[in-house]
Amino acid sequence: MAADYSFLRLFSTDPASPPFSSLLNNSILSFVFFTAVTAIAYFLPFASKLERLHSKLLRIQFTNRVAAFTHAVIVVTLGALVYFETGFKQGWSLMSIDVTPLSMLTHDVAFGYFLYDFAFMATFEPNWLYYCHHVGSLGTIATTRLLSTTQWLTVNAILFGELTNPLQLPWEFARIASKKLSEKRTDAALATSRDLKRLYESLSLPYTLLYVLCRVFYAPGFTLRHIYVWYTRYNLRTGGDVPLSFISPQPFCTFVYLMVFITISVSWQWAHGIVTGYIKFRAKRRTQKKA
Repeated sequence: MAADYSFLRLFSTDPASPPFSSLLNNSILSFVFFTAVTAIAYFLPFASKLERLHSKLLRIQFTNRVAAFTHAVIVVTLGALVYFETGFKQGWSLMSIDVTPLSMLTHDVAFGYFLYDFAFMATFEPNWLYYCHHVGSLGTIATTRLLSTTQWLTVNAILFGELTNPLQLPWEFARIASKKLSEKRTDAALATSRDLKRLYESLSLPYTLLYVLCRVFYAPGFTLRHIYVWYTRYNLRTGGDVPLSFISPQPFCTFVYLMVFITISVSWQWAHGIVTGYIKFRAKRRTQKKA
C-alpha cells in the first residue's frame, strides 16, 4: 500500500509544491559549481605556495575556504534580494509569504553547497560538529523548499548565518595556517606565518562580535520561527487546538523541529568556543604586554 503524504498539504503554502527533481537538478549544478571553484582555487599562486611551505593538505583546505567564501557571497546577495523583494511586497508579514523563483534558487544553491561541503569534510576534515550542522541545514532547507513553506524564514536564516563567512573564512584559515607554518623553521614559512597571525589577530574582535550577533541571535531567531509558523498553520487548517510542543502530532513536524534544534545547537556550540577563545586570546595578550 502506497504511503499517504496528503497531510503535508496542511503545512504547504502551495498545494502544487515544486517537484523533487527541480531541487535535485539545481542542487547538482550547485554542487558541480562549487567543486569547480575548488579545482580552480587549487591552482592559485597562494595555494601552491602553501603546499611548498607546508603540505598538500593545507593547500586543499585553502581551496575549500575559497569555495565557502564564494558560496557566502552568492547566498548573502541572493538572500538580501529575497529579503527586500518579499519584505516590500508583503509588508514584512511572516504568515503570507509568496514563494518566488529567487527564494527557490537561494535554497537550491545552499542545498548544493552543503552537499559539497559535507563531502569535502568527510574526505579531508572529519568533524562531527560539521556533520551535525550540515545534516540539520540540509533537512531544513529541503523541507521548506519542497513544501514551498516558510521559505522567507529559511532564506533569512541562511542570509544571517552566511553573513559571518566573509570574516570567518580568512580568520579561521589564518589561525590554522599560521600555527602549521610556524612549525616549519624556514624563513619563508615563518614570515608567512607571522603575516597570517597578524591577519587572524586583527579579525578576531570584529569576527567574534559578528558571529554572536548573527549566529546566536538573528539566524536562530528566524530558524526558531519555523516551529511557531508550522504549529500555527497546522492548527488553522485542521481547526484544532494542538499545544505547541516538541513532540508534534505529525512525526514529520518532529523531524523538522529536530533539524532546527540540531542546527541551532551546533551554532551555539561554535559561538561558545569562539567567545571563550577570544577571551583567552585577550588575556594572553595582556599577560605578554605586562611581561
